[in-house]
Amino acid sequence: MKLNFDKKAKINLIICIGIIVLGVVFDQITKAVFVNLDEKGVIPLTIIPGVASFVLAYNNGAAWGSFGGSSIMFFCLTVLAVPAFVLIMLYRLKYGKISAFGFAFVLSGALGNAVDRLFLGDGFFNGEVRDFLQLEFLGPLSFICNLADILLGAGVVLLIIGMAFTDKDAIFKKEVHENTGEGNTIDNTSESHNVQILLEDENNISEIVVSNEENIDESEDENERN
Repeated sequence: MKLNFDKKAKINLIICIGIIVLGVVFDQITKAVFVNLDEKGVIPLTIIPGVASFVLAYNNGAAWGSFGGSSIMFFCLTVLAVPAFVLIMLYRLKYGKISAFGFAFVLSGALGNAVDRLFLGDGFFNGEVRDFLQLEFLGPLSFICNLADILLGAGVVLLIIGMAFTDKDAIFKKEVHENTGEGNTIDNTSESHNVQILLEDENNISEIVVSNEENIDESEDENERN
C-alpha cells in the first residue's frame, strides 16, 4: 500500500500519533490514581446516585467480564488488530481526518488495556485490567469501565461518523455526489437543448432576412426593366 501524504495529511498523522500516545499515558495515570484512592479507602465513591460511581475492579476478560481468563485469545487479537488498525488509520488519512482519528482512539484504548494484561499478571499476558468507573443506569447491562474503554467507544463513534458522513469517500456523501452529478447532467442536457433551439432560431431568422433581401433585389430589377 503506497502512501503519499500531503501537508494536511501529515499534520493529521501527527495528531493521530499524539492521540495514541497521550491516550495510553493518561489511561495508565488514571488507573494508578484510582488504585491509590482505593488503597486509601476513598472509593467506592458515588458520583450520581443510581447513575455512576467510582469503584475499583479488576477484569481478566472483555466487556461485562466475558471471556475471562482467555489470555491467549486476547494476545492474538492484540497482535493481529493493532498492526491492522495502524495500516487502516494510515490509509484513511487520504480520505479524511475523522475516521483516522477514530482509529487512533481505538488503538489508544486497545493499547491501554494491553499494557495491563502484559505487565500486571503473573503469567503470559494474563494481567487483569483495572476498571474504576461504574455506570449503573443501564440495568442488567450496567458495567465498570476505564479511560481506555471510553477511548475505544469514542473511536467507534468517530469511525461511523467519518466513514458514513464526513470523509471524502463517505457512504452517504458519495450518494449525494452521484445524485448531484445526475442533476448536473440533466441541466447540461437542457442547456445544450436550449442552445440548439436558439441556434436554429438564429438560422431561421438569417434565412428569412436573406430571402427578404433577395425578394427586394428582384423587385428592384423588375422596376428598372419597367
